[in-house]
Amino acid sequence: MSTEPSQATSPAACRAGSTRILHIVGDSEYGGASKMIVSLVVAAVQEGYEVDVLATNPQFCSEVEAAGGRAIKHNFVRRQISPVRDAVGLLQLAWWLRKQSYDVVQTHTSKGGIVGRAAARIAGRSRVMHTVHGYAFHGASSLVARKAVVRLERLGARWCDLLVTVSESHREQTLRERIAPPHKVIAIANGVPAPRLFSVDEVAELRSTLGVGEPGKLVVYCGRLAPQKGLPHLVEAVQILAKREPTLRVVLAGDGPSGRELQSLTQELQLGCMISFLGFRSDVDRLMRASDIVVLPSLWEGMSIALLEAMANACTVITTSIPSNMEVVGASDCAAIVEPGDPLGLAQQIAALLGDEERRQELAHKAMRSYEQKYSVDVMCRRYLEIYDSLSSA
Repeated sequence: MSTEPSQATSPAACRAGSTRILHIVGDSEYGGASKMIVSLVVAAVQEGYEVDVLATNPQFCSEVEAAGGRAIKHNFVRRQISPVRDAVGLLQLAWWLRKQSYDVVQTHTSKGGIVGRAAARIAGRSRVMHTVHGYAFHGASSLVARKAVVRLERLGARWCDLLVTVSESHREQTLRERIAPPHKVIAIANGVPAPRLFSVDEVAELRSTLGVGEPGKLVVYCGRLAPQKGLPHLVEAVQILAKREPTLRVVLAGDGPSGRELQSLTQELQLGCMISFLGFRSDVDRLMRASDIVVLPSLWEGMSIALLEAMANACTVITTSIPSNMEVVGASDCAAIVEPGDPLGLAQQIAALLGDEERRQELAHKAMRSYEQKYSVDVMCRRYLEIYDSLSSA
């Protein structure tokens, strides 16, 4: 992802030099939230803020430092749940925070949000805000799990000054679950930087490298390989298409906990000649530009960074009808929509769009226009900078 300075401006830039911000992420894997935080680091550093990020993922820490922030690699917040270890980590983080002088602490992720907000409140040295990238419950969660998470989130809401959801649908969910009162919850849509542009030759070279010749077609997925992303349904859709579209190539760019399972399923269905796993890629923009279709078959999301990146790159997108996706693409009709968990419907949409270049171009044009109007990184960063100024001066 690009870490070029954002053009976002703060209404109080002249006072920003004395303001210190800490993002608490913890032992979380690199993903869409990481990219969003890096964008915030870029914008805040440009305005003169001092920005630290508490995280452990090497790729994420590297991008934070390239953006001008400082990566704090203490492992206070571990990904796996362990009551004893988590309690120790909370107290260690609170003790560490008491020795610091941050004006604003911004927490991220479910685990980082609970531990980070509790520690910041115990330390009592900062204004605290939490960004809800998505809750740790969804439609398939059990009632017991849902109630437990909601109770934790209600506690977390008491320990902070402000909740920021990354979509309006998640703000509505927050209020519906009575996690926090309306005056404490605002929605700021995720935004992504303008993509790097690539020449026709660069794109053609990548397609050739990926084994896509004429008249072959390329379907791309970019993102974490995780259960919420619905990727087994994409693999099953490719099986349905295998005989009809023998020259189709599908690439999955990213890593995550579902990687081995997906590769095993691919081999089991004898699709190794059609589906490739690229691992983590730093050239997501180029991959998307090289695609005929970007497929994002998520089962649940906060607000998909990959979807916004595809729109910014003027891609033809197929995604699912989950609320946060529909908030982004529904009104502007800038993507083809399928129900989550429906490999047959996904296969039908892929086949239909592969055979209709005019429709692909129409969707791509609408997607780019919607991105420019609503989901640029400047729009997102400007609103966060206003919050930092408001909290730090309160």
